[in-house]
Amino acid sequence: MWLRIHAYFLLTMGSLASLNDLASYFFARGPFGASLYQQPLAIGPFEAHVLAAILGLVLLRHADSRDPWWNAIAGTIALSLGTANLVWFDAFALIGSITFGVVITTIHFVFVIGQLWAWSQRSAAARAALG
Repeated sequence: MWLRIHAYFLLTMGSLASLNDLASYFFARGPFGASLYQQPLAIGPFEAHVLAAILGLVLLRHADSRDPWWNAIAGTIALSLGTANLVWFDAFALIGSITFGVVITTIHFVFVIGQLWAWSQRSAAARAALG
């Protein structure tokens, strides 16, 4: 369950955010429009958001796996994204989206906890199956 929900979240949010990055860069639209318009550094957010969407596809492909390492991978993704949001939280203030920043960062850390829980459950089940 955690892998599938997390996968859809990453796929949806990564796709929407990458489209927003393109609109910002090419047309000065969206929350980062003024900051990213015709700025070569727009490559950073765009790549990060596209990679989040791709990772969502990878997790979706393995959502039915019983291998606990997929939960560990998903938890690491969530930890990385949530930590990045905390380190560069000023980006949310820059665009006047502090509430969104708090919500999206909280969601990442909820996924960290959920994936850790799922990993522990699947690891225990795997050990029990081995006898």
